[in-house]
Amino acid sequence: MSKLHIIFFILISLCIHANDSAAQKLKSKQGEAVYEREVQAFIRYIHKERLKDSTYVLINEPEIRAGSEKLVESNPTFSVEEKNNFYKTLKNQRIKSWKGIWPFKIKFISSYELKSYKSINSFDWTAFKKDVSTSYYVISSPVFLRNFRFCVYYEANYSDSSEIGFAKLYKKVGSNWVLEKSVCLWYNSWTIN
Repeated sequence: MSKLHIIFFILISLCIHANDSAAQKLKSKQGEAVYEREVQAFIRYIHKERLKDSTYVLINEPEIRAGSEKLVESNPTFSVEEKNNFYKTLKNQRIKSWKGIWPFKIKFISSYELKSYKSINSFDWTAFKKDVSTSYYVISSPVFLRNFRFCVYYEANYSDSSEIGFAKLYKKVGSNWVLEKSVCLWYNSWTIN
């Protein structure tokens, strides 16, 4: 084989590899666009009533608590492979900031800003209520299963009298999201002086 043939085969191989890489990047971008569109539709549906509240405040960075995996691991609907994929996805919050994707106009506060109201053993609710709102929410990036037919979602609410965190499993029925199961992961309540 001549040097010209070898060079030709090398160039063809490089072109094929470059095309495969570009196709993978495009597929990844398309996958993220579909995910974000599904997240927005999910949020619009499950938060439709609450988001009419002008005092709704959301921590900008998604967060999930341990225990959310119980919704899937105890559910016989999902295969072992689906459960393993779910655990991997659960550890990696796909959304890094809610501001760019949230479908409603609400108030966001960063985790960093929130720290300014915390001391070693307490939270300054008086200052927080004066500056921000009476409560705030923390939610996770939704984790979808079975081509966006199921969703696991973590949500927590903090106020000056209580705090509570739930993991929820939703099933899509038509264009509606139906709550299949909810697990209270933690709850604290106290008397306000």
